Amino acid sequence: MLFVKVENGVAKGIPISYKRIIELNPNISFPKSFSSSDIELIEELGYEPVPHNNEDDLLKPTANVNEVVVITTPENVDGVWRRRYTIRKRSISEISKRLQRVRALRDDFLRSSDWVELPSVRANKSAEWCTAWDNYRQALRDITNTDDIFNITFPTRPL
Repeated sequence: MLFVKVENGVAKGIPISYKRIIELNPNISFPKSFSSSDIELIEELGYEPVPHNNEDDLLKPTANVNEVVVITTPENVDGVWRRRYTIRKRSISEISKRLQRVRALRDDFLRSSDWVELPSVRANKSAEWCTAWDNYRQALRDITNTDDIFNITFPTRPL
């Protein structure tokens, strides 16, 4: 469950987690995990729950590959805080970091399969086995040739 800081009936900022409330209030003793009986403590600190609602998800906008959906300041509808969302463009930094991570994973997978290229290994394997590994390694090399670096599925390693 998420919570929002409320002052004079107005939400201040975006919803935050129970863990974040604990971090923001280091001088207060909290139970390790949140339960409904802890709601009074949270409310005393000026936070109100922003429950997950499947209807809110239906209103969530759809982002393209260079965008991300983010939660924004909630709205109070009939006494219940409702989640709201907006779309923002991905930053160059986010795209660059993701690409670096994908490349690092790809390089690890390639390194861990370098042994299949040894002539002594290939000489004792079937043509189907060699082709499966060649296809796998080529798919790894091609992994960054995609329009959506945030939705990559790595190929399955042959047996």
